Amino acid sequence: MKKITHLSFLLFTIITYGQSQLLSGIVETFDGTTWQNSLGYNYEYDSNNNLKTKSVLFWNGSSWNESEMTIYSYNTNNKVEEEVEKYYSYITNMLENDYKSIYTYDSNGNVTNIDDFEWDSTQWVNESRSTINYSGTVITGGFSEEYIGTEWVNSFKTTISYNTDGTISEIIDEEWDTDADPDVWVLDEKTVFTYYSNKKINTATYYDWDATSWVQDNLVTYTIDGNGNRTSQTEVYTGGTEIINYSYDMTAMMSSYANPFEDYNGLQYIYQDNPYVNKITSLNSADGTFRLTYNYNNSISLSVDDEVLNNQIKLKIYPIPSSDFVTIDTSGIIKNVEVYNTLGSKVISTTNKTLNVASLSKGIYIVNILLDNGASITKKIIKE
Repeated sequence: MKKITHLSFLLFTIITYGQSQLLSGIVETFDGTTWQNSLGYNYEYDSNNNLKTKSVLFWNGSSWNESEMTIYSYNTNNKVEEEVEKYYSYITNMLENDYKSIYTYDSNGNVTNIDDFEWDSTQWVNESRSTINYSGTVITGGFSEEYIGTEWVNSFKTTISYNTDGTISEIIDEEWDTDADPDVWVLDEKTVFTYYSNKKINTATYYDWDATSWVQDNLVTYTIDGNGNRTSQTEVYTGGTEIINYSYDMTAMMSSYANPFEDYNGLQYIYQDNPYVNKITSLNSADGTFRLTYNYNNSISLSVDDEVLNNQIKLKIYPIPSSDFVTIDTSGIIKNVEVYNTLGSKVISTTNKTLNVASLSKGIYIVNILLDNGASITKKIIKE
């Protein structure tokens, strides 16, 4: 996911729409004196109010940079059939293919297969595939395979267990151990849930298997109000605690607005509930360091005149995924590196080429690398 650019001119305009759609969100971080833009999100919808595109914008200190876009295609039942991730290349001034997922559904509308592909600069090539298992219409787990060389190889397996009231009690993940003789499934991760009386998730506790026992990795606690809105999320992990507070317009319902939080394939709210009943307006960190504000009136529109500083810059970041260290290998000179979680909160700021991600929670992170010539390169990493 590379972008290399110097913005010599950027027109930042606002397009006004009716308030029936959530159109954008802006993440800001507090530097101790003022709030600074960090990430931006634009959302577009089709005629059925399905999320059509999600764009990610990155703030370079003075203007917005287009970073990536996800494009969704739907079947006649308004379920996602295809999800394509593209990154914006400031060398070609175009959105370039990166990753694609194709979803297959049964007659009940349950997703049964997910086929994932990577773009190799000329065509889509196999990356992984997953099969989802059900008992009737209740999801019980599934397994994934990776395409290595010319064959499919086992990768992960998931088993979901339920309480008598139909809520999920725990989810256990296993990985395929190719070092064993013969190869065998071994325990990897576990998530255990507790609930409020209304069946909303109260806690989710994540564990890692250390070859002999389950070791707690992190604990997430949710609080909800009388309407079922999530009002706070507290995550306790190795190295710290992060608390996020949620604010709402209690006079309006989220269901009255097209929004990007709908479950577009039936798999979005297994590990957590859909948090929004009323109209969400903002998320704020309890320590006052970041905030995410949603906008139902305006969408960010960019007009860019680009001057490419150096299209010979090469950058590689590895390994992905990683549980401890990530290395940035580049022909340019690094001025600064910032790592953000999916909420837009900055979790790492450094000038080093090696990132220590051991204390981060598992998930996807955005890495913004600023080079001394002004080029800005954005990559995704995965903490496992």
